[in-house]
Amino acid sequence: MLAGPALVKIDQVHVLDEHEVDWVGLGKADFLQIRRHSGRQTGAVTIPGQTPDNSRFKPTDPPLVGRVTPPPIAHLVRGSIRKGRHQTCGGAWGRIVDQGGWRSLPVEADVGLQGKVAVVTGASRGIGKGIAVELGRAGATVVVTGRSTESSSHRLGGTVQETADLVTGAGGLGVARRVDHAVDDEVRDLVAGVIDEFGRIDLLVNNVFCTPEATTAEEPIFGPFWLTPIWAWDAMQEVGLRSHFVASWFVAPHMVAAGSGLIVNISSLGAREYYGSVAYSVGKTGVDRLAQTMAIDLLEHHVAALSLYPGTVRTERMLEAVRLSDGAYNLDDAESPALTGRAVVALATDPNVIARTGQALAVANLAHEYGFTEDDGSQPPPIELT
Repeated sequence: MLAGPALVKIDQVHVLDEHEVDWVGLGKADFLQIRRHSGRQTGAVTIPGQTPDNSRFKPTDPPLVGRVTPPPIAHLVRGSIRKGRHQTCGGAWGRIVDQGGWRSLPVEADVGLQGKVAVVTGASRGIGKGIAVELGRAGATVVVTGRSTESSSHRLGGTVQETADLVTGAGGLGVARRVDHAVDDEVRDLVAGVIDEFGRIDLLVNNVFCTPEATTAEEPIFGPFWLTPIWAWDAMQEVGLRSHFVASWFVAPHMVAAGSGLIVNISSLGAREYYGSVAYSVGKTGVDRLAQTMAIDLLEHHVAALSLYPGTVRTERMLEAVRLSDGAYNLDDAESPALTGRAVVALATDPNVIARTGQALAVANLAHEYGFTEDDGSQPPPIELT
């Protein structure tokens, strides 16, 4: 009954009557509990090796949320479970079906975002890939974009189709789209195609970023700004800042029409601190300001826009940098790309995410607020944002 490294999955949950279920979640006794509004337990499914102690649950008890070991992620599910539909917050599993008069929850994937459509830009590898896969694990349809269509397209490997396949394998629906985010017409066609095929875009993750690579030792990308080639500035602002505005420009009218939506700009602490490149820091500061000001325009339409700060992340590029550093650097305390994905899922499933609109948020801090973890159960230390 347990499957996968990150999620506790139960084969079936049977709700024994027609009453609305108040909450479903993993209790501290490590078994699935189902309660009605009255607080009376209507059913329970045990996890192998665990013995439920029903006596510890009283009608006055608050919902209990606990982590199960070894799988570290166990989210509370709030809302109504009625025949043929579900409503979840923060990570449900499966979907509601009618089965011989019983209502069952066949567990195939975490479906907190089932029925939602997300677009993740720049998702062939790195943080974008991690975000896309976690959104798929939450049940979303995820359209992943990038320029890499063959493994040989980039020395670091990865393609949009490989990421889309991982999204589908995680329980969502992955859709690969080859897009150059420096070409506005391609972004226009992307958004029009998604709307035509799926009828909606609930979440836009502006992640794509051009990391310029020096052509000579005399042209460092990270270093004194007067030595940085001007073309490197242009590259980082075009695909990394302007690209976020363009994608948001095409997507926002559909979110406004729907009266809901979330735009997440992947930023960096480089927006607040000097990270060795004036061009990089200015670009990331712009990404934050873009989210902050878009949020003002979007607020009355119930669409949220915010920036997200991953920490140091074990991406393919960073792993390459460590290999080339001859031991000068390590990633012992780095975050996984999946952790940023879990932050995006937590935000996308938060019914009050509009309260965070315009803000710049750290993945590490959200891990403690929402309770998500790395696969080993660890969390990065909180970051003080000044």
